[in-house]
Parts: sequence; structure tokens; C-alpha cells
Amino acid sequence: MITAAHDGHVVNSGSVSLLHADDKSQAASTRLTKDDNGFSFSFVPEGDYILRVTGAAAIEFEEIPNPPHSVPQTRTEEHMLHRYGETDQALHVDGEISGLTVTVPELRETQVNPSQSMFGGCGNQVMSKRKATMAQKEVEILLASFGYSVIDLGNLRDGGLIQQAGGPLAGRDLLEGGESHK
Repeated sequence: MITAAHDGHVVNSGSVSLLHADDKSQAASTRLTKDDNGFSFSFVPEGDYILRVTGAAAIEFEEIPNPPHSVPQTRTEEHMLHRYGETDQALHVDGEISGLTVTVPELRETQVNPSQSMFGGCGNQVMSKRKATMAQKEVEILLASFGYSVIDLGNLRDGGLIQQAGGPLAGRDLLEGGESHK
């Protein structure tokens, strides 16, 4: 089970890798899913390992009905609620291990250089594809303080379609012309 360090709740998304302690090569890996937020590795030889958790997040899963007579009748949309940092935990295997809990830290802040583009050649803009949440608003305010303009494109499916070839944003220059000084 993966839990959040700040409050101990179970994290329902992320990747768990088992690495050989000596050379850090991957022995096994798995992903947490909406149906199973636990993890297990079968037939692990005795020895020393590192259990690595990456991409940990709290995700809200929403079942959306598809149009009538569609198969399947619903689809699942994922909404990011919170991202967590990565963690490594030393692990010695000398038999079956059960009930292991790994705690993930808060995501560390990263430095953003506002003079560099976040998307090569696209200027100071960030296209947000997540459902509007309090966290998203905080990120929008932060990015605006660095001089970026945030464009909310809605959910991943719709936002992706309007950016692809033939979509209304495909090939558009989204740079805003600032005041020119003569």
C-alpha cells in the first residue's frame, strides 16, 4: 500500500518498481490502478532491493456514460487531485513479505525560469488539461506570477483534440504581442 506522508491516506495512482540494490537495475514493476491500489511482486529471489515509487497521485475516477448503443456503455475519466514526490525504500527479501506500506512525500517545488519556454518555441504559456480545482487555481496564480498565460483546455480528450491537426489551436501562434517601445 502507498500512503501520503502528510496525512496517511492511501494513494490510488502511481508506479512501483523493485530495483536490485547493487546496480539499480529493475527486477519488477507494476502500476496502481483504479480497481487495485495495492501492489505485489511474485517470485522475488532473496536479496537486497530498493522499492521505488514514482508518479504517485491522488486521482478521482468518474464514470461517464457513452452515447446510447455504445460499447462499452461508460468510460472512465481521471481527474488529478494531488501529485506526490518520489521515494526509495530499502528492502531485504528473505521470504514472503505482506502488509508493506510505503509513504510518499509531498512533491518538491521546482524552479521555473520564466525566460525559457516550457514548450520549445511556444513562448510563455502553459496549456492546462485538468479539471478546475483549488490546486489548479493555485498553479495558475503561480505561473501568472512568472509571466505565463494559462489556457484551460478542459479534460484530456477534448483539450487534446483541439490541439491536434485540424483542431482550432493546431499551428496557432499563441504569443501575445506586448507593448512595443519606440
